[in-house]
Amino acid sequence: MASCRIELSVQPKAGQERVEWRADGTLRVTVTAAAENGKANDAVVALLAAKLGLPKRDVRITQGLSARRKVVEVELSIEEVRHALGAPSEL
Repeated sequence: MASCRIELSVQPKAGQERVEWRADGTLRVTVTAAAENGKANDAVVALLAAKLGLPKRDVRITQGLSARRKVVEVELSIEEVRHALGAPSEL
């Protein structure tokens, strides 16, 4: 199975959970969990796994565990990720 890395920025303690594409090709992920004791990271993994139709074990934060900017590796191709998350065609 193919895997890819995705750059994203995270906003913890948001009013709702959402995944949206930015014009620069990165993802913005908002989660309701606070950035304490790994809760926001767990929420990011769970949200992305649900949106991508993957088990949580197939979504891993590889960089930025304690930062808002993160790199996530998923067990899908970039084309599959773009399709599942509704990337605009111009990205």
